[in-house]
Amino acid sequence: MICPFCGSHVPDGVVVCPACHADLSLTQTLPRLTGTYCPSCGALVPEGSSRCPSCGMPVDVSGAPKHVEKAVDDDEAVDVVGDDELDSESTNQLPRFESAVPSESDVREGVYSKDRLPHTKVVILAALASLLVVGGVTLLITHPWDPELFSTRATTDADTSQAGFPGTVSKLQGQDSTATTVSSTSSDPVFSSLSDAYDQLDTISSEIDQNESDFDQSAITGDLATRVSCKNKADAIAIEVSNLVTTISQIDVSSSPYGDDAQHLTTMANWLRNRIDPLCEAWSLSVAADDPSSSESSIKSPVERDRNSSGVNSYKALYSENHDTWKPEEKSS
Repeated sequence: MICPFCGSHVPDGVVVCPACHADLSLTQTLPRLTGTYCPSCGALVPEGSSRCPSCGMPVDVSGAPKHVEKAVDDDEAVDVVGDDELDSESTNQLPRFESAVPSESDVREGVYSKDRLPHTKVVILAALASLLVVGGVTLLITHPWDPELFSTRATTDADTSQAGFPGTVSKLQGQDSTATTVSSTSSDPVFSSLSDAYDQLDTISSEIDQNESDFDQSAITGDLATRVSCKNKADAIAIEVSNLVTTISQIDVSSSPYGDDAQHLTTMANWLRNRIDPLCEAWSLSVAADDPSSSESSIKSPVERDRNSSGVNSYKALYSENHDTWKPEEKSS
């Protein structure tokens, strides 16, 4: 086989030229037909022609030892040359000849580069595209565009204008993460917080007394506007009680001597909640009824079931019985 890069004779099957070290892995061994070949460029000379049709050099077709007879036996190609011819052809000069072996320019231009590694530009573009996709998905998952999308806290003001309640309730304290700030009138902040909660209990208790009195007077005979107003007031009181229960539970008494006081205030707040919840239920029945007098027993049922034989609410009696005894007293740490 002749090296297509330097023209040296190399053994068949060799992948690297021993003379110029060119890569011969893309070369192929082609069977050569019997004929006369030009000793200058290797082109096939037609029978009877004295000149090479490719390079124009004179060719001896009389059988001189300068030409090479190419004989093919089955699938094996045999070169019949003389010793002088082998010596003359052992040169590093590239002869001109037509060959099916791909040229170096074709290899460089990528015609035969399918088995090669991707270009650096392709690798860089693929890496950038992957980074953009992965980064975008990560940002979408870890940083939602609406920070309040999954928030469950109450942030809409509740309208209590018809209940006579001053202002609006901004948030339910039970849904907030921070405790309600209470004013301190004592050097001991725990005692001050408990005292403020005790005063709020008394205020709410008076509001429930008034709402219960309104129920007895208007739940059956009052007009719709009055009943709606009283119902809204009861709902507002229920929210106020729930907020107060949360406030008391957030007072840290773990390192103070006020553990029992906090428990007593929680119990009193639950008694108030047990009073206002039946009132809210009864007012709802009253407002929903077209003719409350025809449903008087069912409307009054939620309130009547918690009253004792004297007609006094049992939770109100418990509250009054323990009110003075459970008032917080300042203690030394």
